[in-house]
Amino acid sequence: MVYFISFLVVFGSLVLGVSIGGDPGNLLLLWNVPSVIIVLVPAYAFSIAVTSWKTTGLCCKLVFSSGANSSKEEMLDVRAFLNIFGNISLLLGIVGTLIGLVLMLADLSDPNAIGPNMSVACITILYGSLLKFLCYGMERRVNQQLLTSEEGG
Repeated sequence: MVYFISFLVVFGSLVLGVSIGGDPGNLLLLWNVPSVIIVLVPAYAFSIAVTSWKTTGLCCKLVFSSGANSSKEEMLDVRAFLNIFGNISLLLGIVGTLIGLVLMLADLSDPNAIGPNMSVACITILYGSLLKFLCYGMERRVNQQLLTSEEGG
């Protein structure tokens, strides 16, 4: 629970920092569809390919419940899924930054193209970092449940 509160504080600080100018339209600066696609879709697909579809359902069950009815193997699978998803998200954030920089540098003659490509370059690393931060906390929660189940059984 403490982890989710700290995640909300970090994300809320980002939102507050962007909107501090008083213009609610500034909040849209944190949303970039190409960046979400570059980071989220391949990371999720790769994580499912390495683990399984079943693991994604177990992930929600273990993170948001006590996990008392889950086996050790299920907990290990979920922990592996969260680790892979977080790490790949961070790596794809870096790749997205490189893609945005290449797109920006490829067309420096058009000043109107620099802004959108720069936003892809900057915000993908933010998305990757936030996903890694979120997955790390969920992985720690599952790990704690795993340790508790080993001590109890």
